[in-house]
Amino acid sequence: LVAFDLDQTAVSIHSRGRMRRGEALEKFMDKAVPAFVNRVPALYKAGFKLAIATHSEEAQFDTTIGISRKTHILGTELAQALLERYFEPEVVSAFDIVAYNPSARGTSNSETDKIKRYHMRILREHFEIDDPKHILFFDDTKSVVDDCEDHCGVVAVHVNRKIGLQWSDILRLREK
Repeated sequence: LVAFDLDQTAVSIHSRGRMRRGEALEKFMDKAVPAFVNRVPALYKAGFKLAIATHSEEAQFDTTIGISRKTHILGTELAQALLERYFEPEVVSAFDIVAYNPSARGTSNSETDKIKRYHMRILREHFEIDDPKHILFFDDTKSVVDDCEDHCGVVAVHVNRKIGLQWSDILRLREK
């Protein structure tokens, strides 16, 4: 399984849980990084399972003042819009999207749900992955990468948050 964080990994900008529909959304999607756009179809053709693991999620509509479903796009819908813009339908449908924000759900202190632990657990269950080392996860936050490796047992790669996923990030896997 190859999983990607959405903001500042697959896209070289952050939605901040406040992504407006319309022009702002288009600008956000314009920032999809070439390594993501160009490599995902090859990963799919090679038989890899694909996922997005993001903290952007619909519960933020209920917990963040000024965020409305009419004016904003978050979580699964946001990830789906990005995927549909760049990939063929069969590639899009291959993705599992786990959109979960521990703060919006009140689980920031839960040992099983904090950081991206919920995401990794759900992906393991969904794809029936016994060995967490069979999950490769790209994220822009070093503490998230460290936590995913230390507490979830996945292979996690830290990407540069200023530029998002790069081919060199994929090549660095040889070091791991």
